[in-house]
Amino acid sequence: MLVTDKVRLRWSLVVLFILGGLGFYQFRTRVYEEGWIATPQTQAAEVAGWIGLSILLVFTLFSWLGGEEFILSWLKRIMNWLQHVRWIALPGLVSLYLLYLILVMGHHGIHLEMPFVRIFFYVIFVLAGAVMLSVWKQDRTWAEMLPVSFLLLAAVYNAASYLPNVSTYPLALGWSETSRYYYSSTFFSESIYGQDLPWPHNHFSRYLMQAAPFFFPALPLWAHRLWQVMLQIVFPYFTGFVLSRRLKLGTRRETLLLTLWAGLFFFQGPVFYQMLVMVMLVLALFDSRRVWRSFIVVVLASIWAGFTRINWVPMPGLIAAALYFMERQVEGRDTKAIASYLLPPALWVAVGGGVGWVTQNWYFLNSGLPREVIFGFIESELLWYRLWPNLSYRPGILPGILLVSGPGLVFVLLTVRGWKKRWHPLRLLGLGAMLLVLFVGGLVVSVKIGGGTNLHNLDAYLIVLLMVLVYLYYGKFVNACGEERPQRPAWFHLNLIVIIPALFAVLFGGQVAKLDFEMAERVLDRIQLYVDQAGAKEGEILFVTQRHLITFDIIERVELVHDYEKMILMEMAMAGDQAYLDMFAKDLEARRFSLIIHGRLPVRVKKVEKHALAEESNVYLDRVGALILCYYELEEEIIEAGINLFVPKTNQGCD
Repeated sequence: MLVTDKVRLRWSLVVLFILGGLGFYQFRTRVYEEGWIATPQTQAAEVAGWIGLSILLVFTLFSWLGGEEFILSWLKRIMNWLQHVRWIALPGLVSLYLLYLILVMGHHGIHLEMPFVRIFFYVIFVLAGAVMLSVWKQDRTWAEMLPVSFLLLAAVYNAASYLPNVSTYPLALGWSETSRYYYSSTFFSESIYGQDLPWPHNHFSRYLMQAAPFFFPALPLWAHRLWQVMLQIVFPYFTGFVLSRRLKLGTRRETLLLTLWAGLFFFQGPVFYQMLVMVMLVLALFDSRRVWRSFIVVVLASIWAGFTRINWVPMPGLIAAALYFMERQVEGRDTKAIASYLLPPALWVAVGGGVGWVTQNWYFLNSGLPREVIFGFIESELLWYRLWPNLSYRPGILPGILLVSGPGLVFVLLTVRGWKKRWHPLRLLGLGAMLLVLFVGGLVVSVKIGGGTNLHNLDAYLIVLLMVLVYLYYGKFVNACGEERPQRPAWFHLNLIVIIPALFAVLFGGQVAKLDFEMAERVLDRIQLYVDQAGAKEGEILFVTQRHLITFDIIERVELVHDYEKMILMEMAMAGDQAYLDMFAKDLEARRFSLIIHGRLPVRVKKVEKHALAEESNVYLDRVGALILCYYELEEEIIEAGINLFVPKTNQGCD
C-alpha cells in the first residue's frame, strides 16, 4: 500500500476518535443536566457510545502500531465486494441520507443537538456516502469522492431543514412568516380584498417573486409556503452553478463541487434570493470585453436593485466592476492607459447606481405609501454591542463574519501579497476598496435595531469575497501578462475554506417542531366567534398579526384593514416615527376598531443581558403596546397560540 493511504487512515481514525470522545462527553453532560439518564433510550445510547469509542480506540491504536496495512486490505476487500453489487450504490446513498435526516430531525434529534455529537455523526455519514459514491462512479476512489460527499450531505440537510415550513398548519409558523404572503397578495388586492391597496412598503422584489402563486387564486396556504421554500433552496445553489458555468470548469465534478460549496457559502448570511437575481443576471450575461452589452446588463440588474433594497442599489455596478478588475489587465502604465482602463467600471457603477436610485424613487412615489413608512428605518438606533456575542446572535456579528469569511479572506490576502509581479495595483485597490466598504457598511446596517440576528446584512460583502476567492483559486484572475494561473492554498487552509460553510449548515437546525393542529382549529373557532360578534358592532376589525387568515379565507366575514400591519408597526416603532405613531394613536383614541387581533403583546421591560431582542420588545411596548393598552383592554389571551384579542375600553380618558 502507498504510504499516503496509511497516513490518511491513521489520522482519519485519530480525528474520528477525538470527535467521538468530545461528542460523547457533551452527550453525557447533557443527559445528566436534563435528567434523561432514567430513560431506556438514553441508557442504551450511553452503552452504545462506550462500545463505539472502545472499538474506535482499538482500531486507532492498531493502525499506529503497524496494523494499518491489515485494515486497508480489509477495506479493499469490502470495496471490491461492493463493486460487484454496484446496483446498491444509489439506493444505499439515499438510505444513508434519509437515516441521517431521521436521526437529526426526528423525534430523538434533541439528543444530537450538541455540536461535537452533530459533527461526529455527520463525519460518519460523509465517509459512508463517499464509499457509496465511489462504488457508483467506479472510476473514482472513495478519497476522491470525499469532498463531494462532504458538501452533498450538508446541502441535503440544509434543504431538508426548510421543508418542515411546507405545512397545512393554519396559523403563522414564525414572527413574520405569514406577513410575507400578505404583502405578496397586495399585488392582487382588487381580486382578493376588493380594495386597491398600496404596494409593499419595502422588499418589493421579494414580494413580487413570492406573489407568483396568487396567479392561481385557489391555491391554499401550504402551496405558498412550498413556493417560498423552493425560492430559498434553489437560488443559492443555482447562483453557484451560474458562477461555475462562467468559469468554464473542466469537469462535472468540479462544477458540482463549486455549485454546492457556493450555495452553502451563500446560506451563511443568508443571502436572500431576491438579491441573487441580480448576481445571476450579471454573472450570466456580463462580458468584460463588450462594454455596451455589459452596460445594458448592469442597467437591467440595477432596475431590479432599485426594487429590492436601498443598500443594494449600487451592487450590480460593483459586481460588474469586480468581474472587470479580475478578467482584464491594465494595458500600459501611462495616464491615458489607466484612464481608459478605469472608464468602463466607473461608468457601470455611476450609471447603474443612478438607474437604481431613480427606480427606487419612482417606486416610492407610486407606491401609495406615506414617506415615513418608507424612510423611517434610516433613523433607527444603532446597537453597537451586537458586534460582539449577545443573546440576539450568540456568536456576535463581528466574530461571526470573521469566522465564516476569515479563511477565504486570508487566502485572498496571502495570494495577492506578491502583487507587483502579478497584478497592477489599480486592480487590487479597486477590489480591496469594495470589500472594505461593503464590510464596514454591512456591520453598520447589522447593528441597527431590528437587525443583528444573523449575517444577512453582510450579503454584499460575502458575494464579492466569494467571487474574488473563486477567481483566484481557479486561475481566472488574469495576471499582468493576461495569463490564467490557479492559486492554491495549503492543504489545511483549503480544507478550512471548504469545511466551514458545510458545518455552518449542519450545526444549525435540528428536531422538527410538532404542530398542534387541534389546538389551531380551536383557536380559529375562537377568533371567528369574536370576529362575528365584532362585526355586529360599530367599528372595523384590525388584524395586526395573522393577517393571512383573511388572505386565504380561513377567517370569514371580515373586511381587511390594510393599515397597521405588524411589520410596519415594528419598523415605525424602531425608527421612532412620531407622525406615523400619532396617526395610529388617533385611530385608537377614536375607537376606530371594534376588535384588534394581535400577537402576544410585551407587558414588561426586558433586560439585554437576559432576553434576546430586548430593545425591539421594549421599544414596541413603549411606542405601540402602551398606545393599545391605553385605549383597549385585553378581552382574551390565547396563550397556546400567542394571540391577544383586544376590545375598546369604555372610558374615554387616558394618561
